[in-house]
Amino acid sequence: MSIASFGITIDLPGTEDLLKGLNVEESGKAQRFFSDTLMRHSDKYVPFESGILKNSAYVSAGGDFIVYPTVYARYLWYGDLYVDPITLKGAFHDPVSGRFWSRPYVQKIKDPNGRKLKFNGAPIRGEKWVERCWENESNTIIEEVKEFIMRNKTI
Repeated sequence: MSIASFGITIDLPGTEDLLKGLNVEESGKAQRFFSDTLMRHSDKYVPFESGILKNSAYVSAGGDFIVYPTVYARYLWYGDLYVDPITLKGAFHDPVSGRFWSRPYVQKIKDPNGRKLKFNGAPIRGEKWVERCWENESNTIIEEVKEFIMRNKTI
């Protein structure tokens, strides 16, 4: 048995105008609205301690992705605990000052026991917050985008 693969190109005049009239062209208004809506719905899933990560979010200029520009966003996104290679602690705690600290100049390693970070507001707030929001709220977001398209079409 063999499998054949081929491509077909169909040129439909006016397609670009149709997409533009619906605001669904690449980087168009519907894309921007979708990203803004997903970011808004994801807000309650974002890890929260002081609000810096949550409040730093913005949609890219092209409207095609959401950015969380903090230095620790990636660490929180994956949610893996990194520990001191000797003590296997994430951090040391000073109960008098309430501060956490790590041994200076020691490169942390991913916890060999596979421990994950513990998030305030879990299980709603936590790792991969945008993906989990989409899993839970995609139908609502899609409906909002459909309504936006219908309200703003120019065709």
